[in-house]
Amino acid sequence: MDRLAILCALLGGGISTVVMMHFWLPRPVPILRYITVLLAGIVAGIVAGYLMHVSDSNPMPGIFASLGAGLITSGAVTLFGGGTGHTAMS
Repeated sequence: MDRLAILCALLGGGISTVVMMHFWLPRPVPILRYITVLLAGIVAGIVAGYLMHVSDSNPMPGIFASLGAGLITSGAVTLFGGGTGHTAMS
């Protein structure tokens, strides 16, 4: 389970940060917003991967669940979280 948790943390945090950085390319990103998005993606990825691993022995659904949960959670943190007060799309 340790390797799966690390993989889910990297996928949940890494993919969500890459997607959010794509929206932030025109201007610099506040460090507080970057850290909160990264941590939200990591935590959501671990939780989703663990819950899927508990319910099924196949690791593949957990990997996809960590991707989706990381993206959804980091998107919510981006829209409602700290930083400059602007949303990712504005």
